[in-house]
Order: sequence, then structure tokens, then C-alpha cells
Amino acid sequence: LVFIPLGTTGGLIVKQNSYLALGKPLPELPSVVGNMGILKALRTLDFWLIFFTFMAIIGGGITILNNMPELVNSLLPFPPNSSIETKDIPYAKYSSTFVVLFSVFNTIGRLASGFLSDYFLDKVPRVTWLVFIACLMTVTQLYFLLTDIPAIFGGVVLQGIAYGGAFAIVPTLISEYFGLKHFGAIYGFAVLAPAR
Repeated sequence: LVFIPLGTTGGLIVKQNSYLALGKPLPELPSVVGNMGILKALRTLDFWLIFFTFMAIIGGGITILNNMPELVNSLLPFPPNSSIETKDIPYAKYSSTFVVLFSVFNTIGRLASGFLSDYFLDKVPRVTWLVFIACLMTVTQLYFLLTDIPAIFGGVVLQGIAYGGAFAIVPTLISEYFGLKHFGAIYGFAVLAPAR
């Protein structure tokens, strides 16, 4: 028998060989090391790999988000130390548009990565999604390095997807690897990774 959590209301117990509503067999669940406590989890390599990957992904995303106006201004061809009014700067109005785009695709990234990681769980391990998200964040950081202002739109979209995807995958990984008994304490420590 396997227990499948269903939100805060409880869960569903099914036999390992039964079929779900989609007609697919229940995937093999990763071996949970047990319901580890916070101190035991902090002594595992798995926790620290998830922690530092989460820190790198969210750190890159929050840096772009917080510095969007500076990023836009840095790509403009103005001489250094020139005093120009903000209203005279072309593309200055797009800074707020980029922040909104980032937020919208952050939400889409959270929903899509959660759904896709569940849907393809029998073919792709969930930790692979975290690696994919980290690679996507790295590629978009390099994209910002080599782009100009009109092309930033695509980078902001990909950055938002990667940023949101990390927030959907990391809690699931922590619950799968360390169990649900002390999930709040372990995840609470893991979210210190992106703290500024």
C-alpha cells in the first residue's frame, strides 16, 4: 500500500499495482530515507545539494528582479556621467513591464513545473527537474549578458519560469527525501537559502 497525500485534508491509500484515473500505473516512489528530523537532515549531502542549488537559482532570479531598472539603463548607449531625465530615456517605461512579465511567468513556472514533474514522474525523476531549472536559470543569466533591450523580453519570461519552478520543485523534493513528519522545520531551514 502507498499513501498519497492530498492537501491538508488527508490522503489516499492505494495498492502499488493499481491504476490511477489517467490510466497509468502508479510510479515507483523514491525511497524516502525516513521521517528525518532537522538535525539528521542537515547532516546529509542531499539536503545541502538541494539547499545550494535553490540558493543559486533564486539568487539569480531575485538579482534580476531587484535590479531591472539598472539592467535596462545599463544597456542604453549613453555616455558615462551624463545627466538625463528618466522621461527622456528610451525603454525606461519597460522596467515595470519586465517586473510584471517576470511575476506572471513566475506563477506559470510554479504551476507548470509542479504539474509536469507529477505527470512525468514515472519517466523523469523529480530531481532532474531541479537540474533542468538550474540550467534554465544559468542560460538566461548568460542571455542577459549578451542581449540588448528589445530581446530582454524573452529572457525575463524564461527567468520567471525558472524562478517559479524552483519554488514548486524544492518543497516536493524535501518531502520525498526527508519525509513529512518534520517537513515544516526542514523546509523552513531550506528557504533560508534565498534569503537576502
